[in-house]
Amino acid sequence: MSDRERMQETRRRREEAKAEAAARFGEWLEAEMTARSMSNVDLQDLIGINNSTIGFWRRGLRMPDDWATLRMLADAMETPAPQLAVLVGFFRPEELGGVQAPVRTRDQVLTWIRGHPEETLDALYDWIQQEPQKAMGKVMAPITESPAARRKLGISSQR
Repeated sequence: MSDRERMQETRRRREEAKAEAAARFGEWLEAEMTARSMSNVDLQDLIGINNSTIGFWRRGLRMPDDWATLRMLADAMETPAPQLAVLVGFFRPEELGGVQAPVRTRDQVLTWIRGHPEETLDALYDWIQQEPQKAMGKVMAPITESPAARRKLGISSQR
């Protein structure tokens, strides 16, 4: 493979990675804005970015490309900026001490449900009835790890 072909292949992989990051970011932003019943104009008013740009973000066609914009968005969405930096690919998790990209609540719930052997809602209900403390711990753990959820539930950030 020639140098030119290697450079083209590297550029292609970089563009694919950027497109994948934009899609992940778009899914996250869409879910967050929907959960808050927030429109593009509402977010525009909070962070000063044109609502058409926000529309591109939500559709996963683009993503913020500078730290200042990412920081404003993180504040508006009550999400730690380092998590968003990992989500859009500014940093790798190991570069920020293991910080992971934000996880949508729906994904947390699906992960939790998949981790249980109960195959039906009735079986899950029976398990919750038999072991309410364990069930509550499993349900609350992902919720209490979210700063925004802690604020909404009135849980102190100090551990």
